[in-house]
Amino acid sequence: MSGETRRGLAITCNAAAVLAFIMLAQPAKAADGPNCQIAEGHLTLNISTAPPVLSAHAVVTGNVSGTYDLTVSLAELVPTSQPAVDIFTGTSVINTRHGDVLHFAESGTADFGTGNLSVYWKIVSGSTFNGKAASGHMFFVGHVTPVSPAESLGEGDIRGEICTP
Repeated sequence: MSGETRRGLAITCNAAAVLAFIMLAQPAKAADGPNCQIAEGHLTLNISTAPPVLSAHAVVTGNVSGTYDLTVSLAELVPTSQPAVDIFTGTSVINTRHGDVLHFAESGTADFGTGNLSVYWKIVSGSTFNGKAASGHMFFVGHVTPVSPAESLGEGDIRGEICTP
């Protein structure tokens, strides 16, 4: 990947991190669309690194409670100009306790020095919420602490909106 592409990804992910922080700091209000609702919750993460992949499993609480799963290829981590900060992309899913499935295309920054994570989740085709096709987006801001060379535990908050027709 060229240096110019890496810089563009870094700017995009850093902007997403700032936006996520702003959104999480705002009080809840009605979502933007007539069939949209605020999505808020908390994730408790278990992350394992077994090259060539990083995988995460989480328990999700809030109005999208259920389980979260992610797999990221370690080969696709993109270093930035900041030491120990990488950009990543992946796909993930939340299976809600009500039987809905939210599929995400996600991108974010991971600061392996501090453990801070900032992630943007775009809800993609095939997702359902309240039994209907879903769209929207969410942001995750959290912190991860290594417990061994191959495992980390973390937690953080999600906020965004889920829209249905």
